[in-house]
Amino acid sequence: MPAPDRTRHLPSPARVGVVATAVLATTLAASAQMELRIMRDPIYLTVDAGLSQLLDPATHPTLVDDLATQITTAAEGKAGRLVLVHLTAAPLTYDDLPTLTRRAVDARVAAGADTAAWYEETMSDVLRAVIAESHRRSDVLLSVLGVPVESRAPEGASPRYMSVVAELDALVSTRGFILSESANEIAQLRRTLPAYFEHAAGRPIFYRTNRTWRAVVDPAMAWRWEEATVATGTGDDALVEGYIAATTVAPTGVPTDPADQIMGMGGFLDPDAPSAAPGGGGGGGGG
Repeated sequence: MPAPDRTRHLPSPARVGVVATAVLATTLAASAQMELRIMRDPIYLTVDAGLSQLLDPATHPTLVDDLATQITTAAEGKAGRLVLVHLTAAPLTYDDLPTLTRRAVDARVAAGADTAAWYEETMSDVLRAVIAESHRRSDVLLSVLGVPVESRAPEGASPRYMSVVAELDALVSTRGFILSESANEIAQLRRTLPAYFEHAAGRPIFYRTNRTWRAVVDPAMAWRWEEATVATGTGDDALVEGYIAATTVAPTGVPTDPADQIMGMGGFLDPDAPSAAPGGGGGGGGG
């Protein structure tokens, strides 16, 4: 059977150009054109490949083949379900490496070189190769947890992962939310996940809220995705929910950043408000 004829199968520069054009169109579109849907749980696929595999070009062909096989196997018979890949043994950003590991990575790079750039570009190359091979083999719907990598940069996301973002079928937030029924959900998500909306280019943005998976979806593309008829809890849910909780709440229970915290039933805290500071009465979102 021939491979699906989709824009993601174009060479990367062409694909990036298509996405850039779509980003402009999405930015100009009114938020009313996006809809909230309750989605089937993503198929959660953990990847425990270590840095010795991810950073060594000699291992990449075998690694890419193995991961593409895992991805396409996981998606068999599950059309419309998102396969969510999570790298568990290596962070996406150099700054998140443990100190000793960072020193080992530094030793791989020539003196004076930008180690952070080399690390993140190598990780990006591997992910892009895995996604391309998976798409070549099947019509799998695929995303990587943590991409786009949000940053303090003006563009709101690490430019080193933009080529990966261009190949994804959906973006998945690493943050969990609890929203009130009266919340303007899309508006609050736009505020909290600006990089996701900026780079979605019409693709769904998946997120966890109130113990269900939801997505901000372009109605014209909703036919590609399987929606949930009832909310169900699965082992995959527990894994992803645990990861989200770990990334949004510090070990002490104090939010690392009010904008990143799982909010109370009153909606999102205003990170600029005095009550948003630890000990300032925030956390319920209400007052």
